[in-house]
Amino acid sequence: MRVPSGSQLSTVWPLRRAWWPVAVVLAGAALGYLTIRQPLIAPAVIALAGLMVLVATAWRRPDFALLGLTAMIPFSGPLLAKLYVSGAPAAAVGLARFWTELVVGILVVKLVLQSDRQLSSVDWLAMAFIGLVGVYVLLQTDSGYTGRLVGARQDAGYLAVFLVARHLKLPENVTKRVELVLLCTGSILAALAFWNHFWPDSWAQWIGSIGLVRYRTEVLLAPSSPPIVTGTLAGHSFIRAGSLALDPLSLPYYLIIPIGIAIGAVVAGRVRIWHIIAGPLCAAGLLLSLTRSAIATLPIMLGLGLVAGRKRVRLAVALMLGGAALWPLASGLALGDHLRTALDPTDPSTGGHLFWLRASVDLLVQNPLGTGVGSVASTAQRFAPFIIVNHSWYFQVGSEVGVLGMILYLSILVLVLAGLWSRSRHGSQHAVAALCALTAIALGGLVLETLDDIQLAWAIWLLVGLALRTQTAHADPSAAAERASIQPVRLNQP
Repeated sequence: MRVPSGSQLSTVWPLRRAWWPVAVVLAGAALGYLTIRQPLIAPAVIALAGLMVLVATAWRRPDFALLGLTAMIPFSGPLLAKLYVSGAPAAAVGLARFWTELVVGILVVKLVLQSDRQLSSVDWLAMAFIGLVGVYVLLQTDSGYTGRLVGARQDAGYLAVFLVARHLKLPENVTKRVELVLLCTGSILAALAFWNHFWPDSWAQWIGSIGLVRYRTEVLLAPSSPPIVTGTLAGHSFIRAGSLALDPLSLPYYLIIPIGIAIGAVVAGRVRIWHIIAGPLCAAGLLLSLTRSAIATLPIMLGLGLVAGRKRVRLAVALMLGGAALWPLASGLALGDHLRTALDPTDPSTGGHLFWLRASVDLLVQNPLGTGVGSVASTAQRFAPFIIVNHSWYFQVGSEVGVLGMILYLSILVLVLAGLWSRSRHGSQHAVAALCALTAIALGGLVLETLDDIQLAWAIWLLVGLALRTQTAHADPSAAAERASIQPVRLNQP
């Protein structure tokens, strides 16, 4: 009797092709039986399976891991909050929120094991800054270990993401995919900003239903903003959209990223329907945040696009059309009055910024070596004796890791902006997008702790690292054609 071959066997025994659905069904049945006998087994098994999938994906497909990070970080807070109010233990939810560090840690290990790395001065400075933050974490004894780790994640985690994106071997089209994900997440957040601003009652009801405030206070031990954030500027009362984020001021600067991507597409002449939808939508969401420093950077981003890009006429036309479309919204929000108060030192909001900036300068002069990682701003409010709110990302870095850390960070920022400018002038659409977005966020860092939230910091430095990357795993024809038109530029060139 002749034994059938493998292909013939698959037709004789159909389950050969369908072994994994059968395995899933059997595993589900076994899990259901064990859950009835022991209710705590199911969450543990699901968590372990999720952890194994996460580790395997990050190791085998780092591009998928980066896409997952980009898509999930802005929404991980509400998802974990819903999990917590559904009955999950606080300790388990508290550990689950560190899934981002696990993914980035695996990618860093994969990068270290990669043999062919081309390091330039900006890479060595980034590693020096990460090492400096690590030294502070190890040597500090006046604060808890958890607070130091959270502070280190905020101070240096984005630079690890930058190095991974810049040097890890990734598919050629990963930059386009990450940009598309950023456009999608930005559009969703902008749509939620409309809901937050125009229908505050239903918004507050939804925030309460997912338990976001309870999750922040009981699991994160963080002071949470109310579901509806209100304020007064120039005699006008307003609702500031953005309470979905831990800090409402993170939303407008996150929306700057998809706006920069849209500008890069316009000046490169590669506009698609998602750029046309996401760009104006995110700009409208930015206006609804009523964050003066973020709104004031929009003309600077457009000016950079006009200077660095090639299709300047298209950007000018897009600017006029977008301005005409957003003008009614800007007029209704009285943005002109709000922006004029930014230069008035007698305005309570502006005066508060100036007071904390002066206090930050005094603290840095008194402590040139810094007061330690996690010792100021939002981290200190959660884990350490509260010292100061810096109202400046640069002074927050200086307050925590001293003048040396501040100088290192500024050096990294200058070299990165120079590299993005060089590649922008050579026709890179992705470099124009990253240049516009990073410049706006860097300027906002003069008066706000813009990179204090990892959903913003990791997203922008991932985009920057991909725009300046040196490694590719395999080529995509359309992306290869664009790369062929761009001359290689070294970051350490003058």
